[in-house]
Amino acid sequence: MTNIDGIKPNHRKAAKFSGVILLSLLAFAGCQNGSTDPASDTTLVAGFAKGVITAKGSIFVNGIEYETTSSEIMVDGVSLDSDSLLEVGMIVALEGSIDPVTGKGIAQAIDYSSSIEGTVDAGSIDTVAGTFDVFGLLVQTDAFTVYKGLPGLTGTLPLADNDRVEISGMLSALTDGTKVIRASMVKRDNDSAEDFKVRGTVSALSGSSDGNFSLTLENGAELTVNFAGTLNAGVVDTAYVKIETSSAPVGGVLSASADKIEVKEQHRLKAHDGDRVEASGIVSAFVLDGGTATFTVDGINISASSTLAAGVADGVKVEVKGSMESTLLVASKVKVEQDADREIQGVITAVDAAAGTLAVNGVALKVVANTIYEDEGDLPVEFFGIDDLAVGDFLEAKTYEDELGDLVAVKIERKQSEATNEMKLKGVVEAIAADDTTITVQGIEVKLADLFVDTGEQASFLADITVGTTMVELKGTVSGTEVTWTEGSIDD
Repeated sequence: MTNIDGIKPNHRKAAKFSGVILLSLLAFAGCQNGSTDPASDTTLVAGFAKGVITAKGSIFVNGIEYETTSSEIMVDGVSLDSDSLLEVGMIVALEGSIDPVTGKGIAQAIDYSSSIEGTVDAGSIDTVAGTFDVFGLLVQTDAFTVYKGLPGLTGTLPLADNDRVEISGMLSALTDGTKVIRASMVKRDNDSAEDFKVRGTVSALSGSSDGNFSLTLENGAELTVNFAGTLNAGVVDTAYVKIETSSAPVGGVLSASADKIEVKEQHRLKAHDGDRVEASGIVSAFVLDGGTATFTVDGINISASSTLAAGVADGVKVEVKGSMESTLLVASKVKVEQDADREIQGVITAVDAAAGTLAVNGVALKVVANTIYEDEGDLPVEFFGIDDLAVGDFLEAKTYEDELGDLVAVKIERKQSEATNEMKLKGVVEAIAADDTTITVQGIEVKLADLFVDTGEQASFLADITVGTTMVELKGTVSGTEVTWTEGSIDD
């Protein structure tokens, strides 16, 4: 299986670029629209990417592997010598070049900035909706969210009031207009001694020394900032600033030292005229005019044919590929993110890295270029991918069914051996036996007598099922490849 860029999705190890290619990176620094590999006359296309890191090795963004050996890397405004602090789940922007023959890239510059770093607001955790607040900012988790310092893919259940978290995500809006950060990464670190970080726009500034101002966060929420000392001259009304503080807001008031209030450029790295661009994010300002659609993704203005833009609407997450023409991205491909509404946890019973396929307790899965890989096993592998998986490994996968009927894994997490006795399966009921004794979910036949002792409960369960539509959640235990089911429920 090969993706649209000619890259097999199992190739997750760090690429070893030749000295010629690395030299071409130096040439790129002085040539915005690309450079040439003198050994093969291959023109490296100047490129810009914005998206989630889905694997390390060096890093994968939007399905493309980017070498980072000579990259200028900034993490929350701090310059780094390596990509060691870049993590799967972080949303990054990068400028660089792409070899159109191999489909691999070289990153000249990479930027990461957390959306917010703070504590979980008391009473804000909604385990059903998968949401919580940080300093009044609503955070939404989903199947694509990567968790750090938390036990796996169990959503926000492990979080507690006042946990310290770092969030990387995309700004979106709910149907009622409420702004929300759709988290690509939630990292808990209650032992951190670093300052909290918030970002927003300044207004109602009372003075340049020992004063206060209003800070409007990305979701429209406001904090009052009391500062001590003299502000940098660039901190004025309408300025976008980052504030670091050792304490959380109290009653909507944040106290900070003036020297910890810094003016920030929201988009330091940008796409340039002629660049090949690959960007993912949340759609806003969508307008369909005849055969042309225009919309914005994270500050990038995009034009696409109505055919390419099928399914695109405000609030939808998309991945867009195309070329910059002046300040407009002209799309050659638009992919709407499909909701990963299915889940499986169990033992790998087969794996074919070359084909990009595996099976979990007999359920066949395939991976794609954008599959997110996380290794939480006993001996975690940093550059982790499908070619590190083996029969007998225990993993959890979030999946969806594609147009071919195949189950596609959007996220794979290898678990520690101590967790390898619990089996989970979430999917649509595909069939009910004529005698009502079994149901079939993701190709697995489940005996209802194992799930329900009471025949009345079993009858009620079956009565609520519509074959081909109803989603159920099943739990059990697994020994080797044998599963014993113990619980079943309708997923509301």
